[in-house]
Amino acid sequence: WPFYGDYWVIGLDPDYRWAVVGAPGREFLWVLSRTPQMAPADYADAVGIAAAQGFPVDRLQPTPQPAR
Repeated sequence: WPFYGDYWVIGLDPDYRWAVVGAPGREFLWVLSRTPQMAPADYADAVGIAAAQGFPVDRLQPTPQPAR
């Protein structure tokens, strides 16, 4: 298969509501949520995990979610 990726799950909510996934070279980072909106405290926890692992969290760009 021509597509592959080397990604790490670096953070995971105990209830599996969100995950933090990044690439080993720290050039890619995602905060993934099971819901369109995350509680601000959860998002702060996720970003803190990424920052502690050396990811440049200042480059994070939230994806706008449509209103329901």
